[in-house]
Amino acid sequence: MTATPSEVLIAGAGPTGLMLAALLSRWGVVPRIIDSGSGPSQYSKATGVQARTLEAFQQLGLSDAAVEYGLIGTAVNLHNDQGPIGRLSFGDAGQGVSPFPYILILPQDRTEAILGDDLRTHGLNVEWNTRLEGLEQTQAGVQVTLSQGGQVETASYRYVLGADGARSSVRRLLNVGFQGETYDHLFFVADLRIDGEPVQGELNIFLSSVFKFAAMFPMKGHRRFRLVGVVPPEYVHLEHPSFEDLQPYFREKMGRQMQLDDVDWFATYRVHHRVAEAFKVGYVFLLGDAAHVHSPVGGQGMNTGLQDAYNLAWKLALVLRGQADAALLDSYHEERHPNAVKLVNTTDRIFSGFIASEQGWVGFVRRWVLPAVLPGLMRLKRAQRRAFDTLSQTALNYRGHRLSVDTLGGQVKAGDRFPWFTVGGQDSFARLSPTRFTLFALGGAAQLPGLDDLNSPLLEIVQMTEQAASGLTDGLYLVRPDGYIGLTAKTPNEMQAYLDGVLGLKVPSSTPELVAG
Repeated sequence: MTATPSEVLIAGAGPTGLMLAALLSRWGVVPRIIDSGSGPSQYSKATGVQARTLEAFQQLGLSDAAVEYGLIGTAVNLHNDQGPIGRLSFGDAGQGVSPFPYILILPQDRTEAILGDDLRTHGLNVEWNTRLEGLEQTQAGVQVTLSQGGQVETASYRYVLGADGARSSVRRLLNVGFQGETYDHLFFVADLRIDGEPVQGELNIFLSSVFKFAAMFPMKGHRRFRLVGVVPPEYVHLEHPSFEDLQPYFREKMGRQMQLDDVDWFATYRVHHRVAEAFKVGYVFLLGDAAHVHSPVGGQGMNTGLQDAYNLAWKLALVLRGQADAALLDSYHEERHPNAVKLVNTTDRIFSGFIASEQGWVGFVRRWVLPAVLPGLMRLKRAQRRAFDTLSQTALNYRGHRLSVDTLGGQVKAGDRFPWFTVGGQDSFARLSPTRFTLFALGGAAQLPGLDDLNSPLLEIVQMTEQAASGLTDGLYLVRPDGYIGLTAKTPNEMQAYLDGVLGLKVPSSTPELVAG
């Protein structure tokens, strides 16, 4: 084996690692990608692709392929023992929020295939059956030991990006703590046909004495679903319960309501809720399941890993290209770690409390209060909007962090995702790019003197005199390559000070070329 000239090693070729490579390639950074597996995943695994992820895919030119292969989930239905108790329409709730007001049901193996195809168009390939055996940090970077087919290689890289899953070798070799616990419940997942009660083509969630918790995700094909649930206590003693083991239970408990049959895939697994103590250690980063794992509530896991990649890639690329100081990389942990902790704690409270527990007042709320209250609550526009904002990850923000500087004081603040809107025939997202900053000069600020003097080849200025989205006031909004607002300002001088001081952007004498998306 011979080392590649790459300065970046990505360990893990799941969705997060592939997303990292796709983003870095747009900046002209050529990473080396390894994975201990024998090839791409053949299993569907995670199936829910949220709006915020699709927005990132749109910037890479991949959203059309994802939507073509996926199934648009337009609503979620809640059921209990008495039947349906509420329905949330994503289309209504997400109207005007995102160009993707839905959850896309797209099997993880297909997500990986889309990203893998994209990498091959940029001349990148995954080195399969390659294990990370050793990792040692030096003053200049990281020295790693790799094994492949009995051969051992030692190589040096400036940065190592650990996207190698919950059992991460990178995290283990760093000796980074992975705090949290494992749920007592044993889960099952099955791709199968379901006849009967589930609403076809929509998500169905059951909070009942039959399933305790079960989510049914519609899949392509006649009455095809992904079923995720809790293995009944009377079957937990089995070492590896199969679908055939559980089939008598389903038939007895569900009667004529639902018929489960024609299983393509069935597996059982334990769910953890853990967060790594540090997402950055020297020249090494942790992303995706290597950094955080949690319950499947809300379909947030894979999407959170993809957002880790979206956050880190542009910062790493600027440093590698000599266009920003290495201190910029510290903001990855500062921004992503608190969000991971919040997500893990939120999904844990929901799962442990209202989904998995049948004890005391919690069981009473599940069986009696929710059926009475939830239908009316889900019809409220404000509740629908909040549910969509949370599930879609469009409400995630980096307010209050070092890179988020707010001087306008409006409703939309630094650290927020820049809103999607159309005005004067212009689509705000069409002006964004994963390889540059975009300065929106809105209203009267579009006529400010000095805008043309802002000096950076990484900046595009968009001037809009028309009224933009609600919440945006007249002023300057600097949008980062990952779509989040870095600065809201009143004058070009404030903007230049932010570019030079907070971001520490540099203009090298020779600027590497960007790669077309």
